[in-house]
Amino acid sequence: MASPITTWRKSRLPLKPIAIGIIAVIVIIAVVLIVRGCASSNTEDASSSASTAATAGQTSDSSSSTASGSSAASTSSAASAATTSSSTSATSASSSSADATEASTDSASSDASGTSSTSTTTSASSTTSAVSTSNQDARNAAALSQASTPVQAIALAAPAIDKTPIYEDVLANLMGWELTNKLLDRAEKDNDAHWIAAHPEEYLEDGSMVQYKLLRLAANEGDAIAFVRNWPELYCADEPNYDAPATTDRVSNGVPLFLQWDQRWGYTEYSGTTFALTGCCPTTMAMIYQGVTGKRDKTPYDMASLALKDGYMSDLNGTGAEFLTGEASSLGMACTPLDTLQSSLEWALDQGMVVACNVGPGDFTDGGHYFVITGITKNGELEINDPFSVERSSRTWPIQTILNQTMGLYGFSKA
Repeated sequence: MASPITTWRKSRLPLKPIAIGIIAVIVIIAVVLIVRGCASSNTEDASSSASTAATAGQTSDSSSSTASGSSAASTSSAASAATTSSSTSATSASSSSADATEASTDSASSDASGTSSTSTTTSASSTTSAVSTSNQDARNAAALSQASTPVQAIALAAPAIDKTPIYEDVLANLMGWELTNKLLDRAEKDNDAHWIAAHPEEYLEDGSMVQYKLLRLAANEGDAIAFVRNWPELYCADEPNYDAPATTDRVSNGVPLFLQWDQRWGYTEYSGTTFALTGCCPTTMAMIYQGVTGKRDKTPYDMASLALKDGYMSDLNGTGAEFLTGEASSLGMACTPLDTLQSSLEWALDQGMVVACNVGPGDFTDGGHYFVITGITKNGELEINDPFSVERSSRTWPIQTILNQTMGLYGFSKA
């Protein structure tokens, strides 16, 4: 007869396969629950990231990608935990699944707040650049429509450089290669300069000498380009146009700088041709008058009319020096002729006089020219207002350089 122990062992053996099967089923169910839980967590994270991106804009797009990566890593960890716990119980496996899911959610939330993926950042950057360009175009259009003056509108909508052919040899024959190259340099950057260089024949109305001087003016004086460009259409004007813009508002020691070729009066006729080339003496007198008296009622054109009326102007010879001495008193000034010596000039300037200087051929002219000496610097150089040149008026001059070209000096003071 078999012992009780033997009988128990024999009856226990059939139960072992059943227990193993039950445990396997429990493990499978636990794994399925874990996988479903992780998948649900991923779906919720993705939905949360997408919603955040739609609300906050492009910068949060990257969090979705990072959250997915974090969830994947957490899912792998959860699966590992589930496999280990399967040897114990389904309850333990379910607990691991819940913990893993919570960890995955926390990780995704943390990464979403501080991390951006490379691909999403690149996309956002590209989109931002496109918006930036669009905004710039909009700003340009708005600025153009809101320009307060025609000059601003022209500057905002500057046309392409004129491509009319320039015949360099023709220009060189008219004024030499040095001046031609200066004008060509300006023509590369300025439409008006290009037009001048391409149409030299438009400046022949008063002869080849006037043509040469106008082209030379454009080559040497950038501020004169607009005047020279409009000369063929606006010369010869019957009267000044005081609505035209002033070329410069420069003032030197209380004396304003006026230019013969200012568009307000430069297109009128004086001494047989354009005032721009022959009006240096009346323009010098206007500067001295306004500087000495402080009055603003007489312009270079007014002084030219006075010189013509009183007989100081002659055709093609400009204005005689007698105009300076003869008309000073009628204008409320005293005029003192000076020796062309450094001591005389320094004395006059020390007395507060404004000095008219009449020079011959040299740095300022091929014939004769007038300009104003407004003062002297601490290092002994002269400050001048040259009615034909902004450039020459913008620098100081050694006294002897001026005196070596001087034919006459006239000191003016208030009468």
